[in-house]
Amino acid sequence: MHHSANAFRANQQVMADCPAILLAGGQGSRLYEMTKNDCKPAIRFGDHARIVDFALGNAHNSGVRHILAATQYRPETLHRRLAGFWNPIFEGQGGAIDVRYGPVVTNSADGYAGTAAAVAANIARIDALSPENVLILAADHVYRMNYGDMLKTHQAIGADLTIAAAAVPRAKASAFGIIAADANGRITDFLEKPADPPAMRDDPARSFASMGIYIFRWKALRAALISDMNDDQSRHDFGFDLVPGFVAAGGAAVHRLENPVPGSEAYWRDVGTLDAYREAHLDLVRSRREVLRADRSWPVLPAALGGVAALASETLTGELEPRDAAHSFIASHSVIGNAAHLRGSVLMQGSVVGAGSRLRNCIVASGALIDPGTVIGEDPAEDARWFRRTPAGTILVTPAMLSRRRRDRGRNVAGARIAAIEPAGRAIRFRHTR
Repeated sequence: MHHSANAFRANQQVMADCPAILLAGGQGSRLYEMTKNDCKPAIRFGDHARIVDFALGNAHNSGVRHILAATQYRPETLHRRLAGFWNPIFEGQGGAIDVRYGPVVTNSADGYAGTAAAVAANIARIDALSPENVLILAADHVYRMNYGDMLKTHQAIGADLTIAAAAVPRAKASAFGIIAADANGRITDFLEKPADPPAMRDDPARSFASMGIYIFRWKALRAALISDMNDDQSRHDFGFDLVPGFVAAGGAAVHRLENPVPGSEAYWRDVGTLDAYREAHLDLVRSRREVLRADRSWPVLPAALGGVAALASETLTGELEPRDAAHSFIASHSVIGNAAHLRGSVLMQGSVVGAGSRLRNCIVASGALIDPGTVIGEDPAEDARWFRRTPAGTILVTPAMLSRRRRDRGRNVAGARIAAIEPAGRAIRFRHTR
């Protein structure tokens, strides 16, 4: 990873004594079949990245040295990513990634009871570092951020808790935890998915949405965690159970997200739903692609997403008329047949779209083989019959779904299908498959 030496040294000085706790145990149930075999942080994003790479790339660039990664659901791919790629990078700056697998830590098959419980179970590990502050990171968001700037806000205000917040359109803010703050950055209210979100003080069209990224004064958080673990009514969740107490006590502040790349707008997206996952990929190839472009001053991924987006565009231009793949992300090692039409779709690695097919608003999973002439995305009822379709119209297409569709359609032809055709001049035999 290339990085400005002066900027990196400055970040190291700010963040050297602030360890990060990476909350990476989520199943990602709203991604449905995509997380059948892997946890959400390990799901592919772009061409060669995993979702977790954003948090870790930002942490490395910000000068964070020590990461405690709390993992749980289907962690095998994630553990390989942490050990094989990221740990050597953090070791190179005098730190390490300490993986704490839930069921092993808790001696329970259920593992951690919630996000706060994941930190509480590792208090001794954190105490050993004697930190003044700790950074809590979600492992499943797409964004660029300098955590050192957030720590400076935290220290300047003298807060017990500072919450990172992104400006989102007020019309869409009901989907998030919304922050209201005074002119000094002190949080006055925290509202979970409010029907009437409060606007930002300086922008009536937008609201402050919590990014699920926190910096706590460790002594204050430690005491709150112990109290929370003794509360039988608690869900042991940061957003629901711990943050409201800090806000009510007047000790919480807000830090507004800014893009650390000069001249670039701030960008953040929680990719925890199929709709958001598809939209984030489309951001790579349409007008907003510059927010994630390659930049040596703040590289967030093993493979720069800006380069991936450019490569996808070149592939489309070379193999298809641009009108036949409008606003679609095409990953490497995927195949598109002649005269196929794509609209607003995402093709993951190793997927194949047969000649003459028409796809609209699809996520085509790795390894999926779409037969020639297939139409997906034009008939909601037909789409929902075979595939996973969201109310907003995103359609997930997996190899298993396509296999079921072929099998069931074949069985509808007189209850049989041709298993073999004898040489010319002999009878054709049908093999019943029910």
